[in-house]
Amino acid sequence: MSLEASSKKSLLALARVLLAVGLLAYLFTRMRSELASLHLVLHDSLAHWPLWFVSLTFTFLGLLVGALRWHFILRAAGLPLPWAKVFSIFFIGQFFNSFMLGACGGDLARAFYVAREWPGKRAEAATTALIDRAVGLLVLVVFSSAVIIYRFHLFFDHIGNRWMGYVMISFLGGAVLLLGLLFRKNLFEHWPLFQRWEKQTALGATFRRVYSALFLFHAQPRALAVAVLLSVLNMSLLTLACLCLGLSLGVELRVRDYFTVFPVITVLSSLPLTPGGLGVREGLFVELLNTLGVSAAKALPLSLLTYLGGLAWSLLGGLVFLGYT
Repeated sequence: MSLEASSKKSLLALARVLLAVGLLAYLFTRMRSELASLHLVLHDSLAHWPLWFVSLTFTFLGLLVGALRWHFILRAAGLPLPWAKVFSIFFIGQFFNSFMLGACGGDLARAFYVAREWPGKRAEAATTALIDRAVGLLVLVVFSSAVIIYRFHLFFDHIGNRWMGYVMISFLGGAVLLLGLLFRKNLFEHWPLFQRWEKQTALGATFRRVYSALFLFHAQPRALAVAVLLSVLNMSLLTLACLCLGLSLGVELRVRDYFTVFPVITVLSSLPLTPGGLGVREGLFVELLNTLGVSAAKALPLSLLTYLGGLAWSLLGGLVFLGYT
C-alpha cells in the first residue's frame, strides 16, 4: 500500500471516530436535563443484574446460531469444516467487526481464514462469508420492511422516523434488484464483455468463480430455507437480549415493539459511518423509542448496554485470535 493510500485510509478512520464521538456528544448535550435521571436509571438497573446475564446468554446464543448458519452454508457449498474451526473463525470475525475500524473487517477476516483452509478453492471459500452476511442482512431488511409497512403510522406519521421507512424500503428494492441480477443465470454466458474479461484477466477469472459460488442457493432452495430460518432465529435471540436489558432498565415496551425497533436499528446502524455503528445506533434508539413514549434517559443506556453485550462476546473472539494458528 502506498504512503498516500495509507494516509487516506488513516484519515477516513479518524473521520469515522470523530463522527462517532460527535454524535454521542450531541446526544448527551441534547439530554442534558435528563443526565440525573440517567444516573438513577443505571443505578436501579443494577438491582436487576440477573437480567443482564440472561441478556448475555441470549446474545451468545444468537451469535452461536450465526456461526451455525455459516457452518451450514460451507457444507452446502461442498466446503465443510469441523465445527470447532468454524466457531473459532466466526468469533475472530466478530472481534474484527467490533474492534477494527473497517466497514467489513470481520467478513474480510473470515474470508481470509477460511480461504486458507481450502487452498485450491480460495475464491469459493471466501465467498461463503459474503453469502452468510448477505443472507442475514437480507432477512433483516425484508423483516424490517414488513414491520414498517405493518406499523405504518409509527414511522410515517412522525417526521423524525419517516426517513427510516424510506431508507429501509429503498434497501428492499435494491436487494430485490441485485438478486434479480445475480440469479439471472448467467452473465458470463450471455454477455460477451464478461466472457472477454474472464479469459483475458486473472481478476475476471476470479470474479467468475466468486459469481458462480453466489449461485449456491439457486439450485438448493431447501438450503436457502434453512439459512433463512437460522437468520430469523439469530435476529429473534438478539432482539430478546435487548428486551431483557430493557426490562432491567424499566423500559415499558411490548414484545412487538422490540421486534419493531431492534431489527430496523440493526440494519441502519450497519451502514459504515462510525466504528461499530457507535453514535448512529444510539441516536436511532433515542429517536424511535421517544416515539413509543420512552425517555432518552432509558433509551440511551439500553442502546449502550446492548452494544456492550455484543462487545463482551467479541472479546472471546480476540482470545481465540491470539491462540489461533
